[in-house]
Amino acid sequence: MILLLTSLFILIFVHLFSKHAVNDHPNMLAGYRSKRSMQSEAHWHFAQQYANRLMKNIAKCLIVIGAILTLLEFWTGYDLWITIIGTFILICGLIYFVVKTENALKRFNP
Repeated sequence: MILLLTSLFILIFVHLFSKHAVNDHPNMLAGYRSKRSMQSEAHWHFAQQYANRLMKNIAKCLIVIGAILTLLEFWTGYDLWITIIGTFILICGLIYFVVKTENALKRFNP
């Protein structure tokens, strides 16, 4: 259940936050921030678009996996292993997000 709820929260947060809080200039408060993404405004703009789209896609996949794990949890009863597996999948999704975004920024030529 933790994966389903966390993924739903991430999807809603990214959707709302990206429309209102991220602007076209690098800042220290909102958006995808890394050394590469803050190199220039072009890098910043690319990183925000890429990271936003990627995180929404990852969150949608995690919601599906989380729904399956939640159904399994309701069917078999609460099992700590289901929670551990869900948490592991969430962490893998977040690592994939950072690695994929950084690799895209590495290849980006403004």
